Amino acid sequence: MFAPVSPNSNIKKLVLLLLVFSATLIGWHQLGGADRDFRVSKPDWRFAKVDDSSQGGKTEVEMVQSDAGASVSCSIVFAAKYPFCEIAIHTQQLGESIDLSGYHSVSLDIDYYSPSPGERVRIYLRNKNDAYTDENDPVSYKFNAIEYSPGINQGPVVIPLNSFHVLSWWIADYNIPLEHAGPDLSAITHMEIATGSYVQEGEYTLTLKSMTFHGYWITEAELFKLLMVIWLAAAVGFLCYEYWSVRYNFLVASQREERLRKSNVTLSLQAKKFAALAERDTLTGVRNRAAVQEWVSQAVKQSQRYHRDFSVIFIDLDHFKEINDTHGHFCGDEILRDFTLLISEWLDINDVLVRWGGEEFVIFCPDRDVKSVAELAENLRYQVEIHEWVHGVKLTISAGVAQLDEETYNELIQRADDALYKAKNGGRNRVAISSPYH
Repeated sequence: MFAPVSPNSNIKKLVLLLLVFSATLIGWHQLGGADRDFRVSKPDWRFAKVDDSSQGGKTEVEMVQSDAGASVSCSIVFAAKYPFCEIAIHTQQLGESIDLSGYHSVSLDIDYYSPSPGERVRIYLRNKNDAYTDENDPVSYKFNAIEYSPGINQGPVVIPLNSFHVLSWWIADYNIPLEHAGPDLSAITHMEIATGSYVQEGEYTLTLKSMTFHGYWITEAELFKLLMVIWLAAAVGFLCYEYWSVRYNFLVASQREERLRKSNVTLSLQAKKFAALAERDTLTGVRNRAAVQEWVSQAVKQSQRYHRDFSVIFIDLDHFKEINDTHGHFCGDEILRDFTLLISEWLDINDVLVRWGGEEFVIFCPDRDVKSVAELAENLRYQVEIHEWVHGVKLTISAGVAQLDEETYNELIQRADDALYKAKNGGRNRVAISSPYH
């Protein structure tokens, strides 16, 4: 008699090993192990002063350099059309460039003394590309730009690189096609830190204390993709192992056939019991998503066949994760139960409240048009906002409303979901109505 082979022990060890490995990698990433910094400093970069003299200006500039940066003092004079002074930072080798597309932000520590407090400086990251750059024309290097007010002794300011934009006048003057009109940091040859767009006559001092770009050796998304590949490879290996185990264990399967047949009777009874329980959400007591799928599908078809109204409200509890993080999951569960009780008080007998998942709920409203349902959604939003929740929590909801058109059940839900996201993106605590397809 062959003894059945059980792979459970090896599987548990493999899963535990993968969990430890995954947690270690994620922890390493979260603790900064993948961080990559690039500091702009001498001798890798050259610092120079630039003023408006090439435009006929009379601004006088003096510069003092340090290992970390430079400082320029300017006497702005309104002689040129656009008077300015700036610190220009170039790569040591002319024509050399650096790829900054793998970085996500830049830390700038700048002091800006100006006649009026709060004046802004301009930051340019100049990019080279054969599609638009003429090495004999310095203005043809793309202007990836941003302006901000650094103040004095405010310390480093972290600016996301996706905040930089391309100057519109440069796009227009050089007739840049759409494919090259967006920001590009793949070949930066030099950088500029200049006085603001609206300067006054007077004394300015622009001091660059430090400039550091921040990125990752591997991004969080790339890390999770890598872990997914590892888990999938482990799953494939496990399936192959299971295949050979099943072939071996088939020799003893006949011995359990009768016992399994008897067990099936018990399991069938249990399955019916569990099916009844599965129709209700265990936390709130309202119907769950799986329980209403068939009913909604049929209700949509009937409403379309007999030209009857049918509308949907898609609800999301605003910032619910913050409530769980601040007050704990027990408080969050209590709020979800209280929320379903509050909402149920304002529904008609034919309205069906469903917990769609997490903090998302859907209300199906047969024989109600979009105007009536939008008024209901607005009333629910108001009732939630004024309700006194446990622990003094302030709770609001966002809702998307859609009325059935010539569409499928899934398309109706998707339109309501899209309207919900429109409400959330509009500031939350509001109701948005979806327009029909036709």
